[in-house]
Amino acid sequence: RTTGSYQLDATVLRGTDVPAAAQQILLLDFDGGNVASPTLGRVSVVPFSAEAISRRYAGQTAAMKSAILAVMEQNFARFGITVTTSDESAPRPGTSFSTIFFGGFDVGTFGIAESVDVYNQDFCDDAIIYAETFQPQAFSFDPSALELAIAIGNVASHEAGHLLGLN
Repeated sequence: RTTGSYQLDATVLRGTDVPAAAQQILLLDFDGGNVASPTLGRVSVVPFSAEAISRRYAGQTAAMKSAILAVMEQNFARFGITVTTSDESAPRPGTSFSTIFFGGFDVGTFGIAESVDVYNQDFCDDAIIYAETFQPQAFSFDPSALELAIAIGNVASHEAGHLLGLN
């Protein structure tokens, strides 16, 4: 926000080890819960249910969760990010992780992240994917449960990108 001239001095140290990347864990929370955030406010997220999106997806909750996980693992595979779900074992106590909640409805958005975490300084931030907003009529075609899960997984990956510092 200021103007002027700047000078940068850099020193290159050859032969030194590159610091190890900090381990980042993304927890996909399908169980619902309470979010308390300075930016998101206090939000109660209902558990993820395929049938809550549309009755046509009844009985496909487990398959959709599996597909969402697969999309996120594929999208973040090359970045060394661990993606786990509330259906699996929770991260060990004392472990830092960011949580993406899946469930509920919002008239204005498919998902929202707590912030764009520049330089990924906070390993414990939250995002919400309003899964019930992904109703079939929101699309220009009639999506199958798998196609809908892929869309949800891609929106979740977008919001996770914000938690990791991507604008």
